[in-house]
Amino acid sequence: MEPMKHSNRRTSNSPRPRHTGPAFFYAFTYADRNDLLLYGVGTIAAVLSGAGFPVLDLVYGYWTTALVSPSMTPSSLRGTTNTMAGICLGIGILQFIAGSIFLTCFTIASGRTTDRLRRAYLDSVLHQDAEFFERVGPGEVGTRMIKDVGTIKTATGEKLGFMVWA
Repeated sequence: MEPMKHSNRRTSNSPRPRHTGPAFFYAFTYADRNDLLLYGVGTIAAVLSGAGFPVLDLVYGYWTTALVSPSMTPSSLRGTTNTMAGICLGIGILQFIAGSIFLTCFTIASGRTTDRLRRAYLDSVLHQDAEFFERVGPGEVGTRMIKDVGTIKTATGEKLGFMVWA
């Protein structure tokens, strides 16, 4: 994305947020407290959902150890298997709930954040001199805004959530 030069005619009362860190985190400067809360809840839910797979491995290891134990009788094996199946079912249900929560939180927060970013982008474009619009083709600004902000929404939503989940 080509940086846009701002004219001195800027009349907007809302200054743009200052950001000096990595470029990836620039979009988060447009997040408000509710969005940051959603990102926090989504992060916790993603970690809980992602932690279910290693726990399932531990449960499976415990079950296979019990399965090959020489002291295991058929009735105790059935009881152990039923217990492990119940634990696996519970973990699956918790993973489903936590997965739904983290996807919902990240999707809503990224949508709200990128909406503010889109408005700031449009505000920046509308405050350009006429020379700027002579250099860019018709429809290029709108197309670029839709494409770039959509990419940021995907990155700060689903992809960030799945990165935390993994």
